[in-house]
Amino acid sequence: MNTQHNETTYNNYNNQQIRLSLPPMPPSFWRKADELMELWMGLSMLLDQEWKQIKQNDLLKLWEIQAKKRKTAEMIDLTERRFSMTIETLLKACGVKEIDRTGMLELFKQYIDHADTDRFARWLVNYRMIKQEVTDRNRRHALWLEDQARITKDLVAIFTSRHRDAKSTYVPVGYGRVGQRMQPVYKKEVV
Repeated sequence: MNTQHNETTYNNYNNQQIRLSLPPMPPSFWRKADELMELWMGLSMLLDQEWKQIKQNDLLKLWEIQAKKRKTAEMIDLTERRFSMTIETLLKACGVKEIDRTGMLELFKQYIDHADTDRFARWLVNYRMIKQEVTDRNRRHALWLEDQARITKDLVAIFTSRHRDAKSTYVPVGYGRVGQRMQPVYKKEVV
């Protein structure tokens, strides 16, 4: 047994202690981890493009970017599920019976080979950072667009006098209340 593995002690059915650990992760594991990171970075680049097109008001390109974002998000979901299943399988091989998905990656760090510990810890920090950054930026874009839509809706309501709280700021030259309906009120000047 390679003594450089992280060793975890468990009691077997005879209450004897046995030691389980993982060997170094194969290149296929790291390729899957790198693929997941690349997908998140790709989504980050799409958000850069999206913001540029939002500022330029290019709806056609925004539709294209939205389709790419959706496809990338689906790929991320699929890759994350596969990666999680791989880690879950490895943890079960180490004797872990109950696996909480939210803490699975932290738990996995405890079982990984010493040679891979630093690499996995760096990957995990970078993965969490890019994921949080992308999630926050996407949320900011959505909130900004919602604010713009609300502002536009309010402006249209004011100018078309359909907004109940939009008591005219244009009286006496704009719209004012006459009876129950909003009617135009014009200022009359004598020349």
